[in-house]
Amino acid sequence: MWVILTDVGIRQILLADLKFHTSVKGWACNTSNYVYNLIMNDESFVSNTICRAIDDYSIIDIKTTPKFNREYAVCPKENCYCGMDIGIPKGKTINDIIELKKQFNSINDVKTIPWYDNETILAFGLSDFITNRMVHVDWFLGKRCNFDCAYCSPSIHDNTSSYPTLEKLIDYYNYLTDTISSNEKNQKTISYIFGGGEPTLIPEYLNFLEYIKNDNKFNSEIRTLTNLTGSPDKLYRLNQLSDVTFSVHLAYMTDKFISKVDKFLEKRDDTSKSLTVKFMYDKLHSDKIDKIIQVLRNHTNLTYSVTPLHDKSDKKLYQYTDDDKKYFKLRGKL
Repeated sequence: MWVILTDVGIRQILLADLKFHTSVKGWACNTSNYVYNLIMNDESFVSNTICRAIDDYSIIDIKTTPKFNREYAVCPKENCYCGMDIGIPKGKTINDIIELKKQFNSINDVKTIPWYDNETILAFGLSDFITNRMVHVDWFLGKRCNFDCAYCSPSIHDNTSSYPTLEKLIDYYNYLTDTISSNEKNQKTISYIFGGGEPTLIPEYLNFLEYIKNDNKFNSEIRTLTNLTGSPDKLYRLNQLSDVTFSVHLAYMTDKFISKVDKFLEKRDDTSKSLTVKFMYDKLHSDKIDKIIQVLRNHTNLTYSVTPLHDKSDKKLYQYTDDDKKYFKLRGKL
């Protein structure tokens, strides 16, 4: 749940609305040990924000720098757009962040929280971070991707990078879990989100997920961000091992691809974990959204939503008309 503190109290908000109605430059960011961002690339390192505007350390330093020490930082960015960074509690002042946590943690039934209605936003964050329930690991597995989306920066995708080996994946996993174990004495849940690039292209990826599944260091939640590359059988096994967020890149949604997705959805059963479908709102191909939603409605145990895009060069939100913004209200649970 995305939670905001407004001038009239606590509200819940859609992620798209949060992005459209906040500019966080100069705000306080509560950076302390909510997010571990692990980059596996030519140079690998860990930081405590995905935007890396605050601190970063090399992978070697995980052993010698077991905890990020800066509790608050001043955000230098206009928009918060990088993965789970937007979930880290932020406020116009540190006191606003403190008040956000105080008010939200005093609510007995979060289902009673009203929806945002253009009030003044003073602070915001993801409920799991506000309650201190979860440590989030955002793991970038490399650039290699079979798509070439117009809005995706070359810094996070190409068609040539090598794949990480299973040994390297396990080695980094053990580094990171040992670090978090030393930091989190209260045994929080660790949420792993694996992205890229395209994780399903990595030959040993499913074996890596099996390894994590059989590791008992922590209570872990695993999610894979994917364009659903692979056969329906492979995707079915992936969804048994991992929650899945299907990023719908509309330019690549051919009839053949949609048919493959439909076959995967037909295979899902009680052993499948959650499936979230996230439409990347590309105005040039928006006519495909309704078509795909019709396919989704033939199935159950999934949710869908539409998300705005950022320009790959300056990271600002695309300019959307009021008619465009109607799509961001599209969401459903099937």
